[in-house]
Amino acid sequence: MRTNKENQKKAFIKNIVNSAVHFGLDSIQCQVAMSVPQRTYRFNELNRFIGEMTIALRNAGVKLPGDNI
Repeated sequence: MRTNKENQKKAFIKNIVNSAVHFGLDSIQCQVAMSVPQRTYRFNELNRFIGEMTIALRNAGVKLPGDNI
């Protein structure tokens, strides 16, 4: 059974991916969705979250800024 923190992380990532896919990575909707975890997690948890979020965005086909390099 998943904990509340795991469910919360899954919901955060789902919201970010959905807003990036539907509105674009630079949209205000995506920026707001990304700002919520920044206020929720401590620094060491945030790094892990960013890694999982990046994988989810790539799996959804979102082109990330670092992909141009």
